[in-house]
Amino acid sequence: MTTPERTTHDLLISYLEQDTRCCPTCGYLLAPIDRCSECGQPLALTIQAGRTLPLPWLFAFVPWLALLDSGIQAWIMGIEMLANGILFPALGNVARAMSSAWFMVLLYFTLVTLAAPIVTTILWTKRRRVHLWSPRTVFFVGLSPILAIGISLLQTFLSLF
Repeated sequence: MTTPERTTHDLLISYLEQDTRCCPTCGYLLAPIDRCSECGQPLALTIQAGRTLPLPWLFAFVPWLALLDSGIQAWIMGIEMLANGILFPALGNVARAMSSAWFMVLLYFTLVTLAAPIVTTILWTKRRRVHLWSPRTVFFVGLSPILAIGISLLQTFLSLF
């Protein structure tokens, strides 16, 4: 007497009945059926060699991670300067001392740096869905902090002379 072979569909349903999982595409809690009830993505059981992070996500995440420390320090210094009432006079002095083009470059760097903790957190929580992003989105998300780091290096270099 032979035992009936279980199909992959039966194995998938059995697995989802025993273990609660989220859809890899949209993050919705899966019911024991063969497709996500939220986004309609078909599901299949596969064997994989551990979890790896997708290369586009790394391209978008690593530059923001490089700015994370500076961003946290900027928030702390900004809150301190605001509490002491010296933030706005200091900005006015910087704006008067620089040309408008350099002030805009400095403002861009400051805003990107201040956004770094927020963007890093968002990218970390969305890392499983980055494969849905267009290459253009990944490029611009990764390019912004790279430009800000370049501006910082240029500003440091020019201040030496």
